[in-house]
Amino acid sequence: MKKILLVLVLALSLSPVLGYAELQLGAAGMYNGDVTRLWFQPFDITWGMEGRLKFLKVLQVGLTGLYYTAPLGGGPSYIQALADAGLSLDVFFLRFGLGIGPDFVIPMSGPPVSAASNANMKLSGDVNIGPISVGLVAFYPVQSVWDLRSFSSVTPWVGFTAMLKIF
Repeated sequence: MKKILLVLVLALSLSPVLGYAELQLGAAGMYNGDVTRLWFQPFDITWGMEGRLKFLKVLQVGLTGLYYTAPLGGGPSYIQALADAGLSLDVFFLRFGLGIGPDFVIPMSGPPVSAASNANMKLSGDVNIGPISVGLVAFYPVQSVWDLRSFSSVTPWVGFTAMLKIF
């Protein structure tokens, strides 16, 4: 009974915030190669899901989960979760976002895998057409705050998103 009451109180306390919130869910695809040699390598994309919660018109929290399958020669399969929190700005039908957050690796099969970085910085640009949003995203792997000083030398993971506004 206490758990049900707690869930009810939390839901009621969040209802005014959700009046000013926007939830988007959709698909994400990330290019797995070196961006500087994008047209010289085979086109290899990792697919996944992305969710974003925007509230108070400028704050945004996002989670991108990418599924990496095991290579043909054997190896691990895993989900890489890229979380971020930051700012989002709407200008007419365009949305620009900047966020930073931790990386997580969830092993699915095979030997254990460690994350390529401790955190990520996300830059995104979307075109909003009604409830549908299509955009480009770039995740910059970051080991520490000091990596942000040499931001121009970091190679990003680039990809695209297609999302649907839930509310």
